[in-house]
Amino acid sequence: MALALCCMSLAGINLYYYLRNVVKWVYSVDFVIEIIFLVYWLFYIARRKVSEHPD
Repeated sequence: MALALCCMSLAGINLYYYLRNVVKWVYSVDFVIEIIFLVYWLFYIARRKVSEHPD
């Protein structure tokens, strides 16, 4: 869960500074990559919980 929160916070920081024109466009690419990691970690956590408690 900590990794998902880390991805979310880093993505938010990148997006904030990119939209304020403080950093270059490459940080928007980094934002997209971090969102992909976030989705992966959330999917991983959800699958793990389902496999631990099959109903």
